[in-house]
Amino acid sequence: KMGYTMLAEEQEVEYAGVVGHFDGIFTGLDLGDRKAVWDCKVRGLYQYRQLAIRGLPDADPEMFLQVQGYIAAAQADLAIITMLPQDVNENRKQIERYIKVEPIPDSFITRIVVEPDKVALENLRQRAAMLKLAIASKTVPAREFDPEHDNFPCPYCAFKSICILKGQTDSLILPAVTWTKEE
Repeated sequence: KMGYTMLAEEQEVEYAGVVGHFDGIFTGLDLGDRKAVWDCKVRGLYQYRQLAIRGLPDADPEMFLQVQGYIAAAQADLAIITMLPQDVNENRKQIERYIKVEPIPDSFITRIVVEPDKVALENLRQRAAMLKLAIASKTVPAREFDPEHDNFPCPYCAFKSICILKGQTDSLILPAVTWTKEE
């Protein structure tokens, strides 16, 4: 609980027809009366490093859209993501090389605060509506990644072989992930 007041534990929520699961809702301490959706993430070292260096939404626009949906569905004021790299003990040398922290602490948790973003939320709504249409019409949407050449996320996708076999399509192109750019 980290000293916060838990208002709710893990929940499954829906926004724009997309169902997701967050880990809790809390308030208190540095939040005051603001209500925060909490989501805990575990990432491989490469993505953990990207998030640590580039931050959200640049390093992981999909995660950013996901928590925007959680904020809206829970009617919260913001989201807090706690993220840690997987296999810390087995990968201490890589963490030292990537993140330049010595010695590596036993707990390497990063806290990311995500404010609501109306542009991103509208983008999520549009993308969800288009995906629902694609599913209903049995249309494969255009890929946003090249499964034969991209290092991430294609190697981890369960549908990689189907995606390669099907080939690229331009019959349904999702709007690019967008958010409010900081000036």
